Amino acid sequence: MNNGNWGVGGPEAYYLEHGTYITDFDRVINRIVWEAQKYGENFAVDMDNDGFCANTDCDDTNPDINVDAEEIPNNGIDENCDGMDSVLSIHEFLNSTINIYPNPAVDIINIDVSGNLKFNATLYDLQGRLIISTTNQSVIDIQTLTKGIYLIEIRDLDTDQKVIERIVIGK
Repeated sequence: MNNGNWGVGGPEAYYLEHGTYITDFDRVINRIVWEAQKYGENFAVDMDNDGFCANTDCDDTNPDINVDAEEIPNNGIDENCDGMDSVLSIHEFLNSTINIYPNPAVDIINIDVSGNLKFNATLYDLQGRLIISTTNQSVIDIQTLTKGIYLIEIRDLDTDQKVIERIVIGK
């Protein structure tokens, strides 16, 4: 209803309805939203313009947080929307430092060792069953493991010193 109040561009431009100017484009968008609500469809909007709509983006006000973002360990922020912040574990053995990441892990577990540490890495399930055992390998392939909580033990082969870390595997 235009009440005879046409906009500058004539009848195709905009209309005054209930004190608000409405364009033909506005009417189309309003119709789409109304139909989506009527039929229970998911009408998603990308408020931060990062390419991910609010139904998949866990923080649609920050373009640096979305399902494709790279997780920054230990900062208390879930950048990649997987439900948790990645944790980087750092342990020291004599003159060596061991970093175990990512945690949670999906495809691989990285074990970065500084120094000349010779080590054995053993992955156990929570029932204590041996799942994987490697020697001096910096990457453990976990693609075939089921989602869950595991324990990884890193043992220095020279001193028998060891650390045990909880690892979450999620797919």
